[in-house]
Amino acid sequence: MPDLQEELKLTLKLLKQEWEEDLRQYREKNLKGTLADKKKEGICWYPLALKNVKTGYGDRYIVEVERHDSNQSHGFQSGKSVSLFSNSLDVGSNFPRVSGVVNFVRKDVMVITLTGDRLPNWINEGKLGVDLLFDEASYREMERTLKFLIKEETGRVAELRDILLGAHPAEFLDTGKFNPSASLNEGQNEAVNLVHSARDLAIIHGP
Repeated sequence: MPDLQEELKLTLKLLKQEWEEDLRQYREKNLKGTLADKKKEGICWYPLALKNVKTGYGDRYIVEVERHDSNQSHGFQSGKSVSLFSNSLDVGSNFPRVSGVVNFVRKDVMVITLTGDRLPNWINEGKLGVDLLFDEASYREMERTLKFLIKEETGRVAELRDILLGAHPAEFLDTGKFNPSASLNEGQNEAVNLVHSARDLAIIHGP
């Protein structure tokens, strides 16, 4: 029987390495790249026009911005963490910034809820842009799940973990109560019967 605890610990270690490398590459692109480079990578919208500012729940400011070069592909989407900045001040590459979360993106318009309770005084100065921040949410969720699976020793979660990782076979009970459907072909009926007889779990893979 494989040592699942060690396998999961190794997977957790490799996940952290991937996380660190992903973050390193992102910082390499985001901190050292020019605006043109970041736009090409799809992690920056610039320049932007400020279309609207309003307050939402919790007195958070919500800003609506529109980009001009709509042909550029990007990675912005609802729920992503971003950084709104202004290039209007002569401060070199250290643009004044405020973080936020994307509410939604539609074509060339983006709506962002800003963090904090103050609206930046530079927001009306023009030359606005928005950077896509490194999103650690998926990594944190995978790390949390792996740690949870590692510590579980008994119970149903531990049973399913061992079955999914091949330490124990899944059990199937042929009750003889399955009636094939005339609307399904033979293979489809076999798949439904598999699920019907599964004690633990069954996986159907197909288009």
